[in-house]
Amino acid sequence: MSEAANDDIRTLDACVRLLEQQLRELEERLRRAEEELKALREEVARVRPIRIEAINYKVQELVVSELSGTLHVGLTALTDTKSLEKIVGGGEAVELENLTNEGGEQADGG
Repeated sequence: MSEAANDDIRTLDACVRLLEQQLRELEERLRRAEEELKALREEVARVRPIRIEAINYKVQELVVSELSGTLHVGLTALTDTKSLEKIVGGGEAVELENLTNEGGEQADGG
């Protein structure tokens, strides 16, 4: 055989050995992952599901003498533009379109 053919055979042999080593490592990782998955499935099977029948809220310092109207949680759009800009920090102009306040007037003061 020629020297070039011998070099090619050595290169192929080295590649095959490297691939065999990588395959063994991947098989070992797969085996460990399968064992971990099996252990997790067994643990999940032992855990009983939690069933919540009802949630009761106890508000201690809230006094309501009359309950009517609409409850707005968070920022309300029923304000003028300048007041809303003060609330959000005045970084950018706030535009309100087609909004009216409780009195029926335009919310942006217009």
